[in-house]
Amino acid sequence: MSKWAIMVCLNEQEDDWIYITKDKGSCNWDLEPELFDDVSSALAFSEQFVIPGKEKNVLVVNYEG
Repeated sequence: MSKWAIMVCLNEQEDDWIYITKDKGSCNWDLEPELFDDVSSALAFSEQFVIPGKEKNVLVVNYEG
């Protein structure tokens, strides 16, 4: 069963994208993408990362991890 993840563009010129990761309550480098079972949940969660006029910089993608 596939999962859905959210990606945010950090730099359009360099095509630099990162996954939104889980908040584990501490600052460490054990990062895990925040995953969703359905696309509608991922889309709803992604809205908080959208900057008006830069909607194309937030994507919901199929995660094959």
